[in-house]
Amino acid sequence: MGITKHTYREIITPYEEWYPAGLTPYKEIRRVLPNHYLDLNTWESKRHWPTQPFISKEPIEKSIKTIIRFAQGNLQAVAKRYSLNLSITAGQDSRFLLALARQPLDQTKFFTFVKFGFSEDKQIAGIIANRFSLNHSFLKIKKSSEADRRLWDDRVGHCVGGNIADIYNTLDRLDKASALLPGMCGEVARAYYWRANDDSVVLDATELLKRAHLPLNQYFINAMQSWLSGLDGFSSEDILELFYIEQRLGCWAGPQQYGTDPYCSLQLFVLAHREIFTAMLSLPHEYRRKEKLAIDVCKQLWPELLDYPFNKHVGAQKKISAIFRKVKRMSALLFD
Repeated sequence: MGITKHTYREIITPYEEWYPAGLTPYKEIRRVLPNHYLDLNTWESKRHWPTQPFISKEPIEKSIKTIIRFAQGNLQAVAKRYSLNLSITAGQDSRFLLALARQPLDQTKFFTFVKFGFSEDKQIAGIIANRFSLNHSFLKIKKSSEADRRLWDDRVGHCVGGNIADIYNTLDRLDKASALLPGMCGEVARAYYWRANDDSVVLDATELLKRAHLPLNQYFINAMQSWLSGLDGFSSEDILELFYIEQRLGCWAGPQQYGTDPYCSLQLFVLAHREIFTAMLSLPHEYRRKEKLAIDVCKQLWPELLDYPFNKHVGAQKKISAIFRKVKRMSALLFD
């Protein structure tokens, strides 16, 4: 039997393309999601974890220690064999990983993608790298050609597009003998898909697809409804976190590794560990809403990293950035 590929525009959007709920561009092929296994008796994909809703049982301090212990264990295990490549941005997750990497710091190289000269990432990463004498490089974005895009699509099974497909070959400037440690998974402790009005919103397939900025075609809706049917009894918060882990990380972040594998000897999501996820998902809801985990980890491991804000300019660039945003808002009002 032949394999039928969907047409590009039939399913996905041009700005952030990925297939949720185990779907692929091929009608006869499905992906086994994280936390699932393939039952060889029925050839059905079944969830093996979690089997019950998450309940905050452990003190916050104990959960943080668990996260640090296993994450540092992952880092140090890889550092025994490879030098490390980590990205630095102005965001929380890269600061989180930087704090965790303080122990194998002499084996770690850092880099920052540079799109334009005025970015928050460039300013904050430069300040941190200079202050702590990090082995750091700025990588000017190398735009993908049409041939690069086709190669990317082939490597990732035509399952992930968007911005990463346009810039991925910038990584060819890294040491290919090193391990690449992407700063993903930290959003699990940051209520990524939660909204203030969740108590009054019906969390159905359509709502989930909207939050992921995915098209509302019937193909996606049916698949998401099937996925939701396996989560009866789970709270909306638990469902949204599993949506992030199984859909965003499993169907968006996961396939990307096939596209970037040629630029390193090993890739590892440092926080992708069952004990770490269990600890993060056991943190109180309000703690996660306030996005405190990265702050508390830095306080314990490298408090000086908190001298600089997340995702904000500092100094003169902060004032210039504020003026730029004001002009942009006024322009939008004038030409709307």
